[in-house]
Amino acid sequence: MTGYLARRVGLCSALALVLGFAVPRAAADATANWWPPFVVLGVSVAFLPSVILMCVAVPALWDALLRRTGVARYTRRHLSRADNPRRNELSYAERLRRPLIWAEGAGVSGTRRVTVTTHNQDGSTSQRDKKVPTFPRCARVFMGVHGPTGTYVVPPGTTPHQWEAERIAAQLGKASVRVEKTDARTVSVTVLTRDGLSDKELVPFRMVNLADPADPICIGVSANGVFALPVFGRHTLLLGASNSGKSSVIWSVVGQLAPSIHAGIVRLHGIDLKGGVELASGRDLFHNAAYTYDDAAEIISNLAERLDERLARMRERGLRKHEPTVAEPLEILLIDEAASLTYVAPDRKTAEVVNANLKRILSTARAAGIAVLAAMQDPRKEAFPVRDLFTQTIALRFRTKDDSVLALGSAAYEAGAHCERIPQTQAGTGYSIDGDTGKIVQFRAFWVSDETIRELARRYPGRKGEGQL
Repeated sequence: MTGYLARRVGLCSALALVLGFAVPRAAADATANWWPPFVVLGVSVAFLPSVILMCVAVPALWDALLRRTGVARYTRRHLSRADNPRRNELSYAERLRRPLIWAEGAGVSGTRRVTVTTHNQDGSTSQRDKKVPTFPRCARVFMGVHGPTGTYVVPPGTTPHQWEAERIAAQLGKASVRVEKTDARTVSVTVLTRDGLSDKELVPFRMVNLADPADPICIGVSANGVFALPVFGRHTLLLGASNSGKSSVIWSVVGQLAPSIHAGIVRLHGIDLKGGVELASGRDLFHNAAYTYDDAAEIISNLAERLDERLARMRERGLRKHEPTVAEPLEILLIDEAASLTYVAPDRKTAEVVNANLKRILSTARAAGIAVLAAMQDPRKEAFPVRDLFTQTIALRFRTKDDSVLALGSAAYEAGAHCERIPQTQAGTGYSIDGDTGKIVQFRAFWVSDETIRELARRYPGRKGEGQL
């Protein structure tokens, strides 16, 4: 179309150029004078179409050059409306503002009964009850960190639990949607058009001073800033597939506690039944470590006995919460690949004893200043019988949706914790449930290199215990 128009303008310009010199010449011959007005008219008629020709022909030639070189096809493919993030966000924001379009298909609309009055031809009236749909009211829509977020007031007759992320995503035409129940009448829907952690490919470890080692520990970053994990007062289960970045979380916790370990306020016990390769770089940070099943059973048994003694002293002193000192420090039991405590056991009786001691620690040790941090790949309960006694769970990348649901639960998955969608290039990225608000938080743990681990172990060695290997 542009080339056709350029050819037409070119012909008209050529004709105008001829007429621009012919008309003034004919007028001058007719009047026997070469009047200046005819000169001005001729120049205007001759050059004005030429300017129009340049404005049309140059873009046409440029477009033809782009088509010939293939650049135009690349531009259409990569700068189309469907692939433009900003246009996508604005498009989804407009859809969120109009719940009438998608609410009924997503199953979040209610119904109310109304009375319809009909006037008949004979002058009489009849009434009948009819159910009409009610739709959620959009309170606000704003651009969040992960994409446009809409806040809605649920209609009468419905509950926030009816809002399922997958059904809403199908109606909005987007694969990733996060649904959060704010309160009994309010729900927020976030269309995940961008990853708030995608630009954080590697987050090097940095030390954050702790005023109190029992405070939440900074182990990485989230889309809104730093991510702090409460370790003491909780028992943490770290789940994730192979190469998902579990070691980043483990060493971020150990690294932040290194000064407290060196001061004797925190005592670290490690169990690594994979030959000790995970704990070898930072062995000096540990009070004791076990690389065989017998040594692991001994550490767990000794910790259970120390728990009973500490609880007895707290009962005598009338204390409800342990106060850490150098004589009675905070204890943390770190278990790498915790499922190995089940399938590496030499016999069933020994496994039952270990599980019994772990159950006692997990159920009563929080008030006594003893915490457990266990990491494993298999999210099923059969792999680790005491899994239900952990008070908080962190889920990293998984291969399937079923594993993601088993890790954090169906409610967390519906809220947007899709662990199977975490790219393999983002090791250490995962989801956690905020203990205060109950919201799903996506984070990325610090990357701790082997050199950093060895430097931490050299600068902050812990106090060794008996039976170390």
